[in-house]
Amino acid sequence: MAATDFFSLGKGDPNDPPVLLIHGLLGAARNLYRLVQETAKSGFHAVAHDQRGHGHSPWSPDGRYTIPDLARDVIAIMDSKGIPSAHLVGHSLGGRVALATAALEPTRVKSIGMLDVGPRIGPNAFKNLKDIVDPLPLSFPSKEEAVEFVKRYPDPGIQQFLLANLHTKEDRLTWLFDLNGIRDSLLPSLQIDQHEDWRRLKTPALVLRGENSAHFRQEEMDLMLAQHPGAKAAVVENAGHWVHVDNFGDTAKAVIDFLRQVKT
Repeated sequence: MAATDFFSLGKGDPNDPPVLLIHGLLGAARNLYRLVQETAKSGFHAVAHDQRGHGHSPWSPDGRYTIPDLARDVIAIMDSKGIPSAHLVGHSLGGRVALATAALEPTRVKSIGMLDVGPRIGPNAFKNLKDIVDPLPLSFPSKEEAVEFVKRYPDPGIQQFLLANLHTKEDRLTWLFDLNGIRDSLLPSLQIDQHEDWRRLKTPALVLRGENSAHFRQEEMDLMLAQHPGAKAAVVENAGHWVHVDNFGDTAKAVIDFLRQVKT
């Protein structure tokens, strides 16, 4: 799987400091497009890519999806774009990948931003993800059946998010993401503990939490700050797990203020 096969979108002057924005589970680069635009307008070269098995990027030929694999993809994409080092900002799974990338190649990472995620997923958050992923069928015969199916999820945001991840293939609606690979490989990988990587982190770091998030709780954030006292932290008001959707203005400001402080 060549790095040039990965779908990516970018904004800003390539001569400006590079920022790679990394989406979350089942997502795609398009989910971060407004943040890409705002970051670029603030004097950075902002790039987001579809992670393997997501969006328009290739699926892993062996069905392998682990956080270290996704971190190696980030380095490969940087290599393909001629980016020697970059700031990494990731939402949810993307934050875990940013941390793994910094542990894998510390000289290639200038800073990391972790948006509503910590070094280890809590049991309740993991159950919530499985409750979304496990019931999904591989395909639907029609849009009407897909719409009816997603009604089982009480959150209208989740319903729309899932429907946006469908496309037509061979007269059926199928997922843009590799459902089997994510269910069998990536979900189990989410349970790895990255606290040691966090404790050893030498680069500047931002930890952002949605005020109403059930995915990343305040006590988890407090533990991260105790383990890494130099990290910057912010709580985004009126936001849940999807901080950049629920309160885009405050999320973008926190991210860009941090990037300006560590800009090189």
